[in-house]
Amino acid sequence: MAESSTPSRKIQNLRSFTVQIRHIKTQAIVGTGFVVSEEGLIATCAHVVVAAGVNPRFGKIPSHWELIRQSFFPSSEALQTGTTATLPVYFPQAKQLPIAERTRYATVVGCFSESDDDLVLLKLAGLPLPEGVKVALVDRADESVNVADERRFRSY
Repeated sequence: MAESSTPSRKIQNLRSFTVQIRHIKTQAIVGTGFVVSEEGLIATCAHVVVAAGVNPRFGKIPSHWELIRQSFFPSSEALQTGTTATLPVYFPQAKQLPIAERTRYATVVGCFSESDDDLVLLKLAGLPLPEGVKVALVDRADESVNVADERRFRSY
């Protein structure tokens, strides 16, 4: 999809702002995120951060004892101790960089656990963003319209 614009909206190439979130130990791809600011903020899902080996509520790596405790007492409060975690974030669109340099690291700076949202904000360490990486153009959902039948966007 080529980037283009019309007077009312701009369409972006999804690959220009999408990143891979990787596991903290194995570097396996566990999900995606998207760059939402020039300051290095990345939006992703809480379940992706969990799959990466990090507790999104506290940005910590759970210890083995905490994992055992949580398996017996799943309703207990989220795990709070452990080492502050940095998640590997891979930028596939940074093709001018050697593969080894396409990975940056991010920490959890926002988790909205008081609601049912699965959203987490990560903050990249070190700026600027790699060359070729764009910021996603995000707008208010209440102003979104289904072009085909003019229905307003709703979230459940």
